[in-house]
Amino acid sequence: MNTETRTLLDAAREHLPKAELQTVAAPDEALAIITPEGATVRFEDLEKFRAQPKRVRADVVHETPSSFVAYVKDFADAGRTRVMASLEKREVVAHIDWHGPGAGGASWATHRATWPATLTPAFAGWHDVHDKPMGQREFAEFLQDRCFDAIEPEAADLMEVAQNFDVIRDVKFKSAVNLSTGERQFKFEETDQTKGAVTCPKLIRLRTPVFTGCDPVEWAARLAYNIGEGGKLTFRVQIIRLEELLDAEFDRLVDSVAVDLPDMPIHRGRVASRA
Repeated sequence: MNTETRTLLDAAREHLPKAELQTVAAPDEALAIITPEGATVRFEDLEKFRAQPKRVRADVVHETPSSFVAYVKDFADAGRTRVMASLEKREVVAHIDWHGPGAGGASWATHRATWPATLTPAFAGWHDVHDKPMGQREFAEFLQDRCFDAIEPEAADLMEVAQNFDVIRDVKFKSAVNLSTGERQFKFEETDQTKGAVTCPKLIRLRTPVFTGCDPVEWAARLAYNIGEGGKLTFRVQIIRLEELLDAEFDRLVDSVAVDLPDMPIHRGRVASRA
């Protein structure tokens, strides 16, 4: 680079407009970066340079009600924390830094704890097949996997039912008869014209926890059936009053949370999302 070129560059640099940094009278020490001649202003928050944040920003999702309660107890702000229990979503949310009363009580509400009511593996096993058609073999395998959830008939009796349906293959089911014992008898015919019958309960009573953290409760499922074309037999497991059962168990858990958090207002509802 020759001397003439260097001189031209130095002259240009001296006349280039320079940005200015100014601290303005704004909350939380905002920094304004003003471009030449006040054309534009960009504000920068200096929080990231602090030793710690100005407020907590956390959304903690808990897997059990006991964990949720312990967390809320540790972080709750007396007079501000609010707990929302939504039956629609079946979840409990604690807004740790919720708004306080009065004109100056508004909060960014960035710290919350959530406990979504999740089904236990035992109940989910039945819920996943609720009112879905299952073929004979699939139904037999299902009963073998889940028979130990039952209290009536007992697990051993359900296992026997499953094994009976698993043994008979390539048969045509002709009819079903309701027995006075509360069972249903399915009559079938094998390919060699041999006839037979197999029985199955119409109703199963079970005892399992519904949601994680719940105590076991009793509930029931009926076994619906259909004999289709070619004598094919299919079953449907129908949990009786499923939605009522889920709502009742969620309400019971919300009551237990209220007992464990006696100083926290618990509201029935949820915070609606805003655009």
